[in-house]
Amino acid sequence: MPKVVPEYREQARKKILATAAEVFAQMGYHEATMDDVASRIGVSKGALYQYFESKDALFRDLCLANAEDLERSLRSAFTDADLQRVAEEYMDYELERHPGRTLLMFEALAEAPRDRAVQGRLRETNAAYVEIIKRFVDELKGQRVLGDEVDSTSVARVIVALRHGVLVSVLQGLGKAEAKKVWRDGLDAVLRGLVHPPG
Repeated sequence: MPKVVPEYREQARKKILATAAEVFAQMGYHEATMDDVASRIGVSKGALYQYFESKDALFRDLCLANAEDLERSLRSAFTDADLQRVAEEYMDYELERHPGRTLLMFEALAEAPRDRAVQGRLRETNAAYVEIIKRFVDELKGQRVLGDEVDSTSVARVIVALRHGVLVSVLQGLGKAEAKKVWRDGLDAVLRGLVHPPG
């Protein structure tokens, strides 16, 4: 009989997901095995199968949990009228506290063409990011910080695209300090264009 993870079911599930995130980020989705995850936790592989029917199921749930975690951090960050400041704090959080999450996101992107469920979840997650930032931009319009002519959805998409670009650059070797500068300068250019449009 497999060794049972010695925690309540939901706590055990969260521990498995957190450990799997580390393993997949370090080894890559295809190289990592359920044995690797089990070994890192200190349980048998059979114990993992009590929670996840396969590595694919584990990865899919991990993508979902990762998306929910990022959505929570975005929601908690974008609550102040100073978009520049909260966005900088958000990127600090992303780069300093959750570097493995960035690697996992790109593992999920690589898997998306082969797995419709992962692809669908990434699409939903991206739409959620855009919606969170769009609502924030709408609030700034309501406070008259930005004019009514500003297209909130387009602004949100640009900010999300900038985030993705910065994180890709970090994976390609851009230093954290330079990445933060790129993010800050990019946001500054977007916001300056909104507050003081050309012409």
